Amino acid sequence: MKQLIFSFILLCLFSPLTFAANFNTGDKQIDRWLVNIDYVARKDQMQAVKELAKQFKVSEKKIMRSRMNLELSVADLYAVLAIEKATGDDWDKIIESFIQYRRQGLDEILKLAGMPPHSNEFKQFKALIQQGAPKEDLEADSRNIFKKKSKP
Repeated sequence: MKQLIFSFILLCLFSPLTFAANFNTGDKQIDRWLVNIDYVARKDQMQAVKELAKQFKVSEKKIMRSRMNLELSVADLYAVLAIEKATGDDWDKIIESFIQYRRQGLDEILKLAGMPPHSNEFKQFKALIQQGAPKEDLEADSRNIFKKKSKP
């Protein structure tokens, strides 16, 4: 029983959402949108990947391979696809940057992709992230004990 509880605690501590809250893009609004993309996706990861593939018009296999092999969150994958679309860079090149620099934050990956803040590519990246994010900050609302919860 102790092992089961210990395993559950470890799973909670090291889930992809644990690390997803630290995107560090250099733009706090983008960071919140990415957190919320992951928050919404946690209910059904497979459906989120399908919707992501459909939105960016890429194969699910391409996305799932990176998700499974590298344990990228849905928001990470969303950011990779947005970088790919904004810059036209090769998927493998962007994934390699993610592997090397993800811990330092997306800001470093965006710079390597040639997307400094206020560039046209960065603005396109931001617009793409905004399209996939919920309109409200659902993750923050879920932690707000004073906000009235609507009954379904």
